[in-house]
Amino acid sequence: MGWRHKINPEMNSMSYSNHKLLKSRLPGGFRDFLPDEFAQRQWMLDTAVKVYQSFGFKPLQTSSVEYFETLAGGDETSKQIYRVFNQEPDLSVESLALRFDLTVSLARMMAANRNLFTLPFKRYQIGEVWRGERQQRGRFRQFLQFDADIVGTEHPSADAEILLLMYTTMQALGVENFIIKLNNRKILNGLALKLGMNPDEINTFLRILDKLEKIGWEEVKKLLKGDDTGLTDEVQDKLSLSAESINTVEELINLPPDNSERLDEIFHLIQDVEIGREGVGEIEIIFALLDETGVPEDRISLDLSLARGLDYYTGPVFETILTDLPSLGGVMSGGRYDDLVERFSKESLPATGVSLGVDRLLVGLQELGLLKAEQSASDFLIVGLGEEMRGIAFKVAHELRRRNIKTEVFLGDKMGMKQQLKYADKSGIKYAVIIGSDEWAKQTASVKNMKNGEQIEIPISKLEEFYLKIRD
Repeated sequence: MGWRHKINPEMNSMSYSNHKLLKSRLPGGFRDFLPDEFAQRQWMLDTAVKVYQSFGFKPLQTSSVEYFETLAGGDETSKQIYRVFNQEPDLSVESLALRFDLTVSLARMMAANRNLFTLPFKRYQIGEVWRGERQQRGRFRQFLQFDADIVGTEHPSADAEILLLMYTTMQALGVENFIIKLNNRKILNGLALKLGMNPDEINTFLRILDKLEKIGWEEVKKLLKGDDTGLTDEVQDKLSLSAESINTVEELINLPPDNSERLDEIFHLIQDVEIGREGVGEIEIIFALLDETGVPEDRISLDLSLARGLDYYTGPVFETILTDLPSLGGVMSGGRYDDLVERFSKESLPATGVSLGVDRLLVGLQELGLLKAEQSASDFLIVGLGEEMRGIAFKVAHELRRRNIKTEVFLGDKMGMKQQLKYADKSGIKYAVIIGSDEWAKQTASVKNMKNGEQIEIPISKLEEFYLKIRD
């Protein structure tokens, strides 16, 4: 029988004409990707992978599903978690959930397998994550993250390397106008202690400060002094700081633009608080190492308003902003999380890392015109003239694909020239390789440039050589 088989006539006679039509709808905050857009996203990933690998980061993959208690590190985080059920919620089994980032899963995995890794361990991971939050421009409920982490060292040189990785990745993607904001949670903790806050108030203080970019200083000031005026259900954090304390916070937020001057001012204010001094010292080391690499000073900005919302950050935090699209928010952000592994192990395992918000950055690059269209189009369409040439088209296409040339054959019902060239044009295919019976007899092909209409005849054996010339 070879490749042939008989088709069951009863299967062919099945009809769906009477079935109820379903609505072709997609939940808010989720996305479909058409071929060209998906190809653009893949180009971003491929570009970033090359950068990450050049720094010595190794690939790793973790599960998309975790136990709910693994992910629920705090009230703010747990509100965003998507739970996983079977047909009905089964209260007799442990609750499962979809991961909201890649970092917690990494910490869980490192705690379970730490003896398998040489420390410091540098990993990158690409994976889908889910967050139950309101859809906004550049913010989705399911999105792709691309993380890089360094596990097993407390030294600020690891944080400096993450910052250099961020800078290099933005450059490789063709982004010219961006700034990387840098802060240290230890400095913020030192400031909070200086102002007389207790541990519970410190977390609230950090969450309020992290809203500065979104709601502005006047609204942040209201939250710091406990003014309920205009508070929404979404913004409930508030403190009762004195006017003097609020003025101190405002002075630090509005420090001079020069990083060195800012550090001096910060140190002068919190030098009598140990954790604050540690934070300043770490930032000094980071700036000194980056200075050795030649990274322009105006690319890294010490910003005391940067706190990062997640509770697990313990040291330096960073966030990349596209300066031409500041309202888009951070597109590549992260920080140090030295205590996260301790959720799963009695032994401490310090770590620092960054996450590239692939889908949000894709939106930004599209708006800035930095992505090319038709990234997914094939190089060649083999146009076999007539049904008798369909097999020849398959044969030639297969040989070209073996040479890593993106090649298609026309799979329509009729093998006419008009239909095939129309398909090539609409699909964005660069060249139509036309082979009729006469051409096949001579072992030649007519190659048509689908963009300008120019057509030349070349030997079929020279198609790879022709491709290498047009590619270069």
